[in-house]
Amino acid sequence: MSAFRRSKGGFTPVELLVVIGVIGILLALLLPAVQRSREAARRTQCANNVRQLALALHNYHDAHRTLPYAVMLGGSADGSPLEPGLKTGMGWPVFILPMIEQTALYQEFDMTDTLFWDDGFNGRGGRYSLKNSPLGLNRIALFKCPSDPFDVRFLGGLDKFAGAFYTRSMNYAGMADSRTTWDPVISTELNYRGDGVMFNISRVRMGDIADGTSHTILIAEITNGLVEMAETAMARGCHGPLSSAGHDWVIGTIVAAGRGINPPGTLPGDRVFLKDSEAAWALSSYHSGGAICVFADGSTRLISENLDQRVLESLATRSGSEPVEEY
Repeated sequence: MSAFRRSKGGFTPVELLVVIGVIGILLALLLPAVQRSREAARRTQCANNVRQLALALHNYHDAHRTLPYAVMLGGSADGSPLEPGLKTGMGWPVFILPMIEQTALYQEFDMTDTLFWDDGFNGRGGRYSLKNSPLGLNRIALFKCPSDPFDVRFLGGLDKFAGAFYTRSMNYAGMADSRTTWDPVISTELNYRGDGVMFNISRVRMGDIADGTSHTILIAEITNGLVEMAETAMARGCHGPLSSAGHDWVIGTIVAAGRGINPPGTLPGDRVFLKDSEAAWALSSYHSGGAICVFADGSTRLISENLDQRVLESLATRSGSEPVEEY
C-alpha cells in the first residue's frame, strides 16, 4: 500500500471566488464593447436607410420631374392650397413605394381618396378611408431606425369618426423649413410655405435647390414617443390597444431646424416626448451625439447636436443664399 494518499481534485472556496471574480470583471469589460458594437451596426443600418430613401426620392424625381408631396394636410382655413374641409392625404413615403420594391403595396392605395376627411366645418363630421387607412399597418423596414423601440402608432378613435386606424411609425422625415413645420400665417396648419425641400403640399424640383444639393438637407432622423397611459388615451376618446405617439409613414413626416437637434420635448433631449409641441417635429435621433441626415446629393452624415444653430438653419434652406460654414 502506498504511503501517500491521492489528493482529491476540485477548487477550494477561495479559488472558486477568485474565478467568479475574474469572470465578472471580464464580463463587465466585454458587455460595453458588445453594446457599442451593436449600436455601431444599428447606426450604420440607419445611415443606409436614409441613403436608400434619398435614392428613391431621386428616382421619383427622374420619373416625375419633381419631388413628391411631403405631406398633404390642410384645407381648414382660407388660403390653403386644398379645398375646404380638413383633408389628410398620403405622404412622401407612399409615393416612393414603387422605388423601394413595394409596387404591389402602392397599387393598393386609392389615389382618388384621402386618408382622413373632416367636413366638421359644415357640421357633417368626418371619416377615415376604409381602403387607404389600414394599409399603414404594413411594416416597411426601410422606414424604421433599428434603434427605435416603438412600432405601432394609434391615430384615432374619437367617437365622431367612423372607426379608427393604426399605422406603423417612421423615423425619417423630409426637411420642411429652417424654422417651423407650422405655417407662419395660418398657425393651425402645417407649413406649405416652407423654405426647405419637403414641406406641406410641396412640389420642389432639384433645380430649385439654389444653395446646392451638397449643402441642403433632404431627410433627417426623427424620434417617436412613449406608450400612452390608459387614462390619457381614454381622456382623448381613444379605443383599442394603446401604442406609441409620434410619426407614421402613411401620412408622411417632416421636420424643421428651428429647435435644433435633440431639443427638450424629444426622448433624446429630456426623455419626454411632447407630441403636441414644436419639438415633436425637431431633428432627433436614438444615436448619441446628433442626428443622421442625408443631403440632396445623396451624401449622409451624422450632424452634431452641438452644431451652431445658424449653420443648421442654413443647411435646411433650399435657396436661402446663406454662406455655409464648416460642420
